[in-house]
Amino acid sequence: MYSLVLFFLCGLPGLRAQDIYETESGIIPESAADEMPGVALVPFWGGDKALIAQLGELLHLTLENEGLYRPEAVDMANPPEDVPGGGFPPYVCPSPSLTKAAPYAITGELVFDDESSLYHLRLYLWEMANTRLVFTDESTGRDREEFESYLPSLVEWLFSWLEQPREMGEEWYAYSDTYPPEQSEPEEKWLYLGLRVGPSVRLYSRDTANPFAENNIYNFLNITAGVQAAFQFLPFLAVQAEVLFTNDYAPYSAVDAVVNTATNTGTMKADPDPFISYSLMFPLALRYTYRQGKLFAGALAGLYFSVPLGDMQNKTLGGKFGYSMNLPLGYTLGINVGTKLGPGSLFLDLRWAADIGKTQKNSGEDIYKRSMVTIAIGYELGFFPKQKK
Repeated sequence: MYSLVLFFLCGLPGLRAQDIYETESGIIPESAADEMPGVALVPFWGGDKALIAQLGELLHLTLENEGLYRPEAVDMANPPEDVPGGGFPPYVCPSPSLTKAAPYAITGELVFDDESSLYHLRLYLWEMANTRLVFTDESTGRDREEFESYLPSLVEWLFSWLEQPREMGEEWYAYSDTYPPEQSEPEEKWLYLGLRVGPSVRLYSRDTANPFAENNIYNFLNITAGVQAAFQFLPFLAVQAEVLFTNDYAPYSAVDAVVNTATNTGTMKADPDPFISYSLMFPLALRYTYRQGKLFAGALAGLYFSVPLGDMQNKTLGGKFGYSMNLPLGYTLGINVGTKLGPGSLFLDLRWAADIGKTQKNSGEDIYKRSMVTIAIGYELGFFPKQKK
């Protein structure tokens, strides 16, 4: 098939056979091939020189067949004065005197593992403009044939980590069906809806221990679950409203006096007497989010309004009784991280929250003041994409 195309191109006026460049991705003019960014291929480190030479040739052919970068072999027979004999270790950025004008370089090492009887080939991709390691990864194999099937995927994976995928002229696209990788720009949405659930550590504080054994107590047996909606009015800033269901289990112990009538003596005994209640929280927060490709991280801060659900239970204070907060407000701070998964994003949320007011019986008697640390896992979907400028 390529022979027919070559024959046809040779007959076109103004286009000579020596001006074409053939890859697995298509046939392109040599002028377009010259525009490809060069990749300096530094000979690998390792003990098996024969296999190293074969893998160096295989890497050269792989880049040629991809048709996106121009491989440039580095000759280590006569290294420059600033390069030691044998070159630098592969985990050190090669000298510009070796890579010349190539914007990228690949170094590597081949190590044999006696236990698995496999060779480990680790490649390092370098960006020479700022001598930056872009990414490193490895592949395993028994011989050249096995590496031949793995190497193209490894090379594609390394170059996918470039921050600015290269661009080529229109002349290239006219002759090839291979395109530069798409830039992973995060897609902005106007609205994000999510669910989350997780455990909560609660800290309860009383001004006085009486009639209980403790002033302060904490407990892990609490759950927070709810829904959230964020209006993304700026690329990095949103207003987020939430409705959260939560339970409170404050494990105080009641102090009872035990009197021995025979000896007319008494002892104090502490029996478990927890406070048990349920409530709704309505946080409203300002949320900052930084998105990079599939990943995002953020922080938020805001206030919440708390509403009791039903009565509170505690034997010492009368069994079941109505309760409320003298000032039903609190503040919350948090951070979250997540990644795109399916149509939405999976995220992990860490919060600190504290009541501004005190929890009281409806009769006005103080019960405790509450604060909490919550960690939750959630899933979020975006709606109404923003138009790209």
